[in-house]
Amino acid sequence: MKNIKKTFIFLGALVLIIISVCMTLYFTNNSRLNKEAKIISSTSIINTLSKSSELTTAKITFKGVVEYSGEGTSFIDKTEFLMTYEATARAGIDMSNVKVKVDNENKKVIITIPKATIQDVKVDASTIRYYNQKFKLFSLNDKEEANKAQILAEEEAKKEFAKMGVLEFADKQAEDVLKGILSGDIADYELEIIRELD
Repeated sequence: MKNIKKTFIFLGALVLIIISVCMTLYFTNNSRLNKEAKIISSTSIINTLSKSSELTTAKITFKGVVEYSGEGTSFIDKTEFLMTYEATARAGIDMSNVKVKVDNENKKVIITIPKATIQDVKVDASTIRYYNQKFKLFSLNDKEEANKAQILAEEEAKKEFAKMGVLEFADKQAEDVLKGILSGDIADYELEIIRELD
């Protein structure tokens, strides 16, 4: 009776060991095959990147002064003033212009990105201050002149941001951000990022 009990325990343990070994071999082989079979396509990368149409890689605030001189010839029909303001600009790349090439044989992903551009400039209306004001004597709409000055300020701020090196910084940041976005998707691949020239 004791021998039969020991035999059943021995056979049960043997069966469990065999099942464990078989399961380990199966899962090890299966995961290795899945790793070997992993092929990346440019479409899957583009889908990952196209979740946003723009990639903002730099944001900066700027204090500026603009001299506004409206239409007209004298104080009777001409508005003039200096305006100070704060503007915020976003710079980055247009994701719809990103090109992706995948070389599965050499396990390499090549991404070509456009040069960064100023995507948006906003003048904060609450920071606008007027100085040396010379408004028209017969002005029907001073707000129209102020709106024109704000548009002029946004254009001037855009030029200033470009001079400040914001675009170069945004280009470098775009590379770093793209590497971060794709690092999980292309872990086994080499990533090369090429910036388009003008």
